[in-house]
Amino acid sequence: MDISRRVLLLAAASTPIVAVGCSNAADDPEAPQDPDSAARTSTAQSELELIAAYRTAAAAAEPAAADTYEFLAAQHEEHLAAIFPEDGQPQVPSPSGTVLNRKSLRQLEKQAARQRTEAAITAEDTGLVELLARIAASEAGHAAYLQGGNR
Repeated sequence: MDISRRVLLLAAASTPIVAVGCSNAADDPEAPQDPDSAARTSTAQSELELIAAYRTAAAAAEPAAADTYEFLAAQHEEHLAAIFPEDGQPQVPSPSGTVLNRKSLRQLEKQAARQRTEAAITAEDTGLVELLARIAASEAGHAAYLQGGNR
């Protein structure tokens, strides 16, 4: 059987298209998967919310309280940078319109500490487990500090 040049060229040209159409990165067992991506993403989202809450509170507070809130916001920015050390870090939002009082900020910190603890328990990467535990401890410390009253 004699194959024409045209048939051979068409077959050769369509092979990469067929190969690309059949490949799926999600089915590729060699593709790197991050089993902890949900924990990283939810932690980052929570940290962004805390940063925005503190920035908003700082903008509306007296100077001494504003300094405290800015300091706590900066610590949450450090948490965010530790979770996403690469350039893929989420953008820190501008202050929101809702001003939270000290008690509400304390509640946010307590909730965040619980979330980080739960995430640390379920995380697979030991480095992430340690990081989440340190962040949980930091946020528990923030909650305790905020309970101390007006400083």
